[in-house]
Amino acid sequence: MFKSVRDALFTSEYVINKPYLGGVNSDGQSIVVEIDESKFGKRKYNKGKRVDGVWVVGGVERTPERKVFLLTVPNRNQNTLKLIIDTFVKDGND
Repeated sequence: MFKSVRDALFTSEYVINKPYLGGVNSDGQSIVVEIDESKFGKRKYNKGKRVDGVWVVGGVERTPERKVFLLTVPNRNQNTLKLIIDTFVKDGND
């Protein structure tokens, strides 16, 4: 589907439509959404002082469609992460 993270980020379908992941499939089972976070930054030649990076939070469905969301977050606190999950992930109890 995507060859790189850049392809996923700049695909208008995912940037504009903001897909909701998860929920319940046609069999009535909850769809699992895997969520992770990572910090992206760069150091010259992997040496020297650390350079400030950006935190990226993303999620992917465990389905054949593999719907995804990726976004940068300026603040990695509990409220921000809860807001992201509430915005992008459907409840599996519907």
